[in-house]
Amino acid sequence: MPEEGARPEVRVHRYAGSAMPVNAYLAETPGGVVVVDTTLTVSDARALRERADDLDKPLRAVLITHAHPDHYGGTVELVGSDEIPIVAATGVDAVIRRDDEIKEGILRPMFGEEWPRERRFPNQTISDGESISFDGVPFTLMDLGPGESPHDSVWLVGDERLIAFAGDTAYQHMHSYLADGYWEQWLANIGRLRSELAPGAEVHFGHGDPGATDPFEWQEGYIN
Repeated sequence: MPEEGARPEVRVHRYAGSAMPVNAYLAETPGGVVVVDTTLTVSDARALRERADDLDKPLRAVLITHAHPDHYGGTVELVGSDEIPIVAATGVDAVIRRDDEIKEGILRPMFGEEWPRERRFPNQTISDGESISFDGVPFTLMDLGPGESPHDSVWLVGDERLIAFAGDTAYQHMHSYLADGYWEQWLANIGRLRSELAPGAEVHFGHGDPGATDPFEWQEGYIN
């Protein structure tokens, strides 16, 4: 058993997309790889799969943080023919399916064949506070509801939850997407994360390079 307060046996690798500046993460467990978000384009998703394969461990699962296509669009290319869990909050899954046709009309003219012709949706959903485990490491869902997107969530890793994949709850000194209009809920979600994230948690976001400044404070200022 790990010591109290110890970080779980997980190594986090960041993949930064080239076609669009979006992050995906490979959480390397003792016996496999769990990918968090899958980028937007065919090329980036294939490159992400190559990074996963380079770790020489099986792909265990894909976890989706929220309902924007730059975080789920590449799933079909990443997963390929593998029969693995693709997991999201129930609300995230519902919005992805609801809006996919709309996103097709927006993204096809912008990205052409780089926007996957087929999208692969979550095949498993869980609710706030529920966990799914891989190689003995629990990944726990914090369901936030509307925020930066119509439905956001955060994935917390390990029993002590000292690693968090926080999607787009805060950007890192980058232009932020406010077009969905849930800015009041977004601010409330930041307040919840401040109160509920473990002190000293290692938080990974969907955009930008890791920075030394408080990303939540910066994001609040941007929204306001």
